[in-house]
Amino acid sequence: MTIRILYQDPVPRQTPDYVSDPEIIWETLEKHAKLVARPSTEITLSHLDRRVKFETLIYFEKLNDILIANKIIDAERDGFDGAVIDCFNDSGLREARQTVDIPVTSVAESSYLLAQMLGRKFAVVAMGPRIIPLVELNIKIYGMEDKFIKNKPIRSMNLDYEYLIKYIKDDDERLIVEFEKAAKSCIDDGADVIVPGCGYLPPFLTLKGYRQVGDTGVPVIDGNAVAIKIAEALIDLRATIGLKKSTYITSFYRNAPRDVLTRIRDEFGF
Repeated sequence: MTIRILYQDPVPRQTPDYVSDPEIIWETLEKHAKLVARPSTEITLSHLDRRVKFETLIYFEKLNDILIANKIIDAERDGFDGAVIDCFNDSGLREARQTVDIPVTSVAESSYLLAQMLGRKFAVVAMGPRIIPLVELNIKIYGMEDKFIKNKPIRSMNLDYEYLIKYIKDDDERLIVEFEKAAKSCIDDGADVIVPGCGYLPPFLTLKGYRQVGDTGVPVIDGNAVAIKIAEALIDLRATIGLKKSTYITSFYRNAPRDVLTRIRDEFGF
């Protein structure tokens, strides 16, 4: 059975303020998705038409959340079977789940779900420090505080995204050096699983064959791969046994009434 999954990125395709050559990132995401998805799964990388910079600030983040959810609403209408959000903030995840029936997964939540199957305590290594408050907030929302190490469960390499490009194009190892420095400090504080805190970093690491932190035996989670595989599984479970999200009145993911959703989206020009 062929299934179609929208792979929703949180930025427009042309994003020169991120890196000098964003096409390398998109090519890497597509190559990685093709590697991990089943041959019968069609992955479509989608970008926002616009975005608000400084998305790690709550006000701007909420604006981007709606833009991402709108893309997923449109994807369901266009016949997609599921969606994966390629952002470690899990931007738009809850908003999308409240407005569509198709399964929606995202990088961070998927990473945490797998991490607790592979080890006892885990930690996040992010590209930079700005993401830390939102990651901390999501960890509390997911009820997973006890699964993380107690001391600084989210740590930063403080590198910009240009180092992803250098890692792929030039085999520049500074990304790995800085990643392992932060990861080993987490391991010293009790982590036995490391989660890369970025929606772009895991595919780059996987395609370079990076699976664990040095010779420690501590696995590095590929959250993008996990999000894709969980999306496939949820689509399969829906098709075979009818398993779906909860729509009970107290559920966080109960659907917005379709007529109300359509009216509100029309009023706001979506």
